[in-house]
Amino acid sequence: MHQGWPKFIKTLWRAIRDNGLAAVVFAPSVVDTTVGNGVKVIINEETNYPFDEKITFKISCAEKALFPLKLRIPAWCTNASIQVNGVWQKEPKAGSYYILKQVWAHDTVTLTLPMKVRISYWHNNSAGIEFGPLIFSLKIGEEWKKLKGNDPYADWEVYPTTPWNYALELDTKNPETSFMVVRQAVCRQPFDSQNPPIVLKAKGRRLPGWQLVNNSAGDVPKSPVTSAEPPENIELIPYGAAKLRISQFPFIEK
Repeated sequence: MHQGWPKFIKTLWRAIRDNGLAAVVFAPSVVDTTVGNGVKVIINEETNYPFDEKITFKISCAEKALFPLKLRIPAWCTNASIQVNGVWQKEPKAGSYYILKQVWAHDTVTLTLPMKVRISYWHNNSAGIEFGPLIFSLKIGEEWKKLKGNDPYADWEVYPTTPWNYALELDTKNPETSFMVVRQAVCRQPFDSQNPPIVLKAKGRRLPGWQLVNNSAGDVPKSPVTSAEPPENIELIPYGAAKLRISQFPFIEK
């Protein structure tokens, strides 16, 4: 992470032709630079993305300046919207950059990226569950055992304390009907398995034949599957919050 975070921050903003700026990756940030013909500008980006849909850019120029501002519209978002000082703009196209070119002074741009549940398909037709820009994993109880070393640089093993071999009950044609989206406050460490900002609640059934092989989950059964086990309430959390991960699920088609 000592390398990841600095590189992530470096990719948030880019200078572009016509002496403008592009918001490439979204995160809370402040960019302090010059645009146009050397006019000083500060853009304060306020957001809880990727856990929230709204991204606000507060633009402050030392003097009025004409320059383009490009906003990346993710390919997964088919109904994004943009407002400039409360005025709706032409509908953006998914998987493209939207260019706002005007004279800026002290302005506010609001980009909204509505999120919905989507399914991607993987090995043995297993289902990956995505919500907005996030991939989700089964929430699994964790038991941590120290192997050696001294904190905070010790080596640990993590063992599951709850079942993991579930098949999702899934409506593949209308996946949003198979999940309840629960949003919570974004804490200081958002990728915390005990307090994630977004939880997807679903129904699953155990697959007794899906067992460990060499202390890892065995080959995922080919979907759709069947199970005589009773349905259970299960939770999915963002992939980054899960330390033990089942992220490609067999499914029972509803």
